[in-house]
Formats: sequence, structure tokens, C-alpha cells
Amino acid sequence: MRRTTPPTPRRAAIPDARVGWPGARPLALVGAVAWMEGVLRVGTGEHLLDGAVVLPLLLGVAPALLVHLVSTLAGPRVRTLLVGFGLAFLAVLYSSQYVYFQIFRTVHSAYSAANAGQVAEFAADIGATVVEHAAALALILVVPTLLVVLVSRAAPTPVPTWRHRALVLLVAAVAQGVSLTVITVGDREPNSPWDLYHRSTYPVASVQQLGLITTMRLDVARTLVGFEPADPGVPPALDPVPSPTPIAPEGAASSAPPSAGPTPVAREPHVLPIDFEALAADAPNSRLQGAHTWFGQRAPSYRNDHTGRFAGYSLVLATAEGYSHHAIDPEPTWATPTRGSATG
Repeated sequence: MRRTTPPTPRRAAIPDARVGWPGARPLALVGAVAWMEGVLRVGTGEHLLDGAVVLPLLLGVAPALLVHLVSTLAGPRVRTLLVGFGLAFLAVLYSSQYVYFQIFRTVHSAYSAANAGQVAEFAADIGATVVEHAAALALILVVPTLLVVLVSRAAPTPVPTWRHRALVLLVAAVAQGVSLTVITVGDREPNSPWDLYHRSTYPVASVQQLGLITTMRLDVARTLVGFEPADPGVPPALDPVPSPTPIAPEGAASSAPPSAGPTPVAREPHVLPIDFEALAADAPNSRLQGAHTWFGQRAPSYRNDHTGRFAGYSLVLATAEGYSHHAIDPEPTWATPTRGSATG
């Protein structure tokens, strides 16, 4: 009789002791985005620990979890590459905005990215800014990467399940929903979170109130659909301003004979002959009509001893949001601004 050998029992798989909590990596990504947001916030002159920082941090939760959620759809190696790519993209975005703000005191938009070729003109300024703010840029580029890498190595994420993906998606939806609720129930004054999210396009205030990722998302969406700021419309009509009574010149009622002193100036309203009502009636749009109406309702000022002092002189009026030495060139620029830029 043939002797049969009983089958050897299979050994139970020994779990990897290094496999950690499934939420470690997504939590590390959320922390990395919050860290970069905080460094950029300090770089734009805002306080890090105040109430306004809560909303940008909440709005940064969903994008960070989205990076993790997309990576779970791939295998282990591709998953690591996707997380690294997403983290590198965010780090470059935050660091470039940090440098851009230090030079131009604003953040670059989708339009700026489309004209990135002009950046070469400021290569020297960019290099100097990078050197000057190397520590802050290292905080943006290095610390988040180390955080995710160390967490991933210390507690490798187990094979993602659909339950895990559903939970991550639920947390992202809750964070985004809470953020939008806070925006909706808040005030709607100019530069408020609601105003910046739905109506205005002020990049710096938007980054400070909504965070960089949300600001860039809104900017790209508005660029694609041709978004224009909401028209405030014609301001409500005010009660007409009564014509002011001229103030008699000092000494006019005196019976003393006129002296050889300076001729007193009558304190009459100093008003330019502009028919704002006609301009408002012929305005091509409500925005310009509102401007004419508003200026037409302002109370006039009075003439004084300085009125007309510069009659006959040329006026050079320079209005700018920022000053750059690139704006002054002795060749195309006339003498007065060039001399003023050198001597003050």
C-alpha cells in the first residue's frame, strides 16, 4: 500500500509590526499643507496665531486629503510617487508665491503664469530674494517633505481599502462643508471671506482670508469662465447738498480805507464746471454712471489763500501701488523723476 504524507499545515502570515495607523499619511499631508500655509502667512505680514488663520487651514484639508485619495488608487510604488509629486507641486507653488510676494507685494495669478517669460527680466531680483529668504524657503520645501517621509517610514500605510477611501472622502467633504458654512454665515463686507470667495478679486486679501490653494483655485476658475467682479450698481441718491453761502473776506465789512496789504480772498466754493448729471445720463455702463453720481453728490471745498498759487505751472502726478528702480531710466524718462529718484 502506498504511504501518503499528510499535508504540511500552512503558516499563518505574520503581520508586519511596522504597519501603522491608516490615517498617519493623510494626517501628515494635512499637517504639511498647514505648515506651508503658516509660513506663507507670516511672510505676507499676517499674524500666525489669530482667528483668521482657522478658515485657511480648514480650506487646506480637502486638497491635502485629495492628494492622498488619488494615490490610494495606485500600487505601492506609484502611490509613493503620486504623493511625492503632489507634495512637490504644493511646495513649489507656496515657495514661488513667497518669493513673488517679497518682490511685488502681491501673489501671481493664472495671468502671471501665462506670461512667465517676462520673469527673466527680474532674474537678479529673484536670485537676491531667494538668498535673503533662504531660511523661510527651506521651511516650505524641506520641513513638509521630511514630515511625510518620516511618518511614512515609521508607520507604513497598509493596503488601502474602499472603507478607508470612503472615510477620507467623508472627512474632506465635512471640512469643505464647514469652511463654506463659515464663509456663508459670516459678514459680507468688502474683503471679507464671503466677498473674496464670491465677488472680489483681491489676491493678497484672498490668500490671507482663504488660503493660497483656494485663492489659486478661484483664480483659475474665474480665468477660464471670464469672471468679472460684481457690479455694485448705482449708489442710492442722497439729499441734494445745499449751495454753501460765500464767506465774506476778512475785513470786508470794515469802513476803514483799504490798505496796501494783500487782497483778501473770498471764501467761495471751489467747484469745477462739470455737469455730473449729464455725464451720468450718457454713461455707457452702470459702473461709470455710479461714479458720476457719487462725485456729483460730494460737498465742494472753499477757496483759500493758496488757491491758484501754481497757476501756469506744469503738474507731474505719479500714482503707483509700488516703486521699482526699473521704472526710472535716464534715457526714456524725463529729467524731474530721474533726478528725484537719485536725490529724493
